[in-house]
Amino acid sequence: MKLSFKSILTVLFLSSVIIFAGISIIKKHVKKNNDGSIKIESDIIVYVNAAKSIINSENIYFDSNGEKNSYVYLPFFAFINIPLILFQPLVIDISWYCINIILLVLTIYLSYNLFTNKNLSQESYKTKWFFIGWSIFLSLRYIIRNFQDANVNIVLLFFIIISFYLYYQKNNKWGLLFIGFAAAIKLFPLIFLIYFLMKKEFKGALIIFFGFVCSSFLPLFVINFHTFSNYIIIFYQYSQKMFSSQGTMVENYSIWGTLVRLFTNTPAFILEGKVYFANLFSINIIIIKCIVYIINICILFYMFYNSSQERKKQDLQFRFQHIEWVIVLLLMNFVSILIEEFHVVTFLVAYLYLLVAYKEYGELSKRSYFIIIFSGIFSILTAHDILVRIVGKDIFMRILSLSIPLLPIGIILILFLNYLFRNSLKINELKNDR
Repeated sequence: MKLSFKSILTVLFLSSVIIFAGISIIKKHVKKNNDGSIKIESDIIVYVNAAKSIINSENIYFDSNGEKNSYVYLPFFAFINIPLILFQPLVIDISWYCINIILLVLTIYLSYNLFTNKNLSQESYKTKWFFIGWSIFLSLRYIIRNFQDANVNIVLLFFIIISFYLYYQKNNKWGLLFIGFAAAIKLFPLIFLIYFLMKKEFKGALIIFFGFVCSSFLPLFVINFHTFSNYIIIFYQYSQKMFSSQGTMVENYSIWGTLVRLFTNTPAFILEGKVYFANLFSINIIIIKCIVYIINICILFYMFYNSSQERKKQDLQFRFQHIEWVIVLLLMNFVSILIEEFHVVTFLVAYLYLLVAYKEYGELSKRSYFIIIFSGIFSILTAHDILVRIVGKDIFMRILSLSIPLLPIGIILILFLNYLFRNSLKINELKNDR
């Protein structure tokens, strides 16, 4: 099959952008030691160093000098990175960038197929540009941050999407094992275990749990149980620290982190050695913790109610069955105890769904469409490199301490998805009345 001139230009343009962006990002990871030697500093190197530690029976959470390092995941993630210790850090860094590009594209293609039952590769040139271009652009701030840090969140998002793709499009419930794998890296995806339990799809929930447990215990192939137990204890202690005032400074944009910064006398951030506060007034942090528990319980009730309603609309067009788990995908971010900027690459899938709802099915008004577009543009305009030059680092950090734009935009996306879900129920009721 011959490529058209337009296709060739597109491939060349995209390749140039990917290469230029990759060089710019990876250059920031390259540092010089005092002796002039080169070292690579990025999250993927932290993961590989943890893999080396697990092989050498060393503590994966602490450096040789006893200081806490940047590895904050379960032992399973260190275990699966063991093969990478054979490669040079720069090779690993470049390869990780390329893998994330591939997984990002696959996530969009699989999500589009889920939401439309169509193959995006067979769509028109204009359609491809619209859905791929807009979904990436609107979530660009969070995607770039993930690439800058060489983080694992695009991989986790891909695991979740491939799970639902296999589950719905291939009728393969065992595909849900990928959600279990993702949860063994970061615990957040375990919310889908609750989601399937509430839908009374017990086999799906059991498969997720099975994947999580089996993956979590895989490191026992290379370490003894005592060492493994110590790892779990340290990880638990870290998670408890995050659910305290120590884990609520800027970079924690969860409901927990935001409420603590706003309503307790807890530092919001430290800038040039000076401690800044953002609290409107101060109340006991235990009360905040109770409020967060209540919010989480309300979210569980919301999921329970919606899952029961979802079972009533199986005769609707297939796309409606995806709204609810996309909402859960977003809720996964904000109910947890620690959410950093790069965690919300999940916005990519939510934006894609809403674009499909507007363009393919006409389920959103133009006003709603423009609000959605503005939310993505707003997130870009409030990014560090833009806003700091306009208002300064002090005001920028104060804005972040309010969890702007992450939490507000997350709420906007959830509200729009919830509107579509409610609208689908009304359509179903009208059809039943007829």
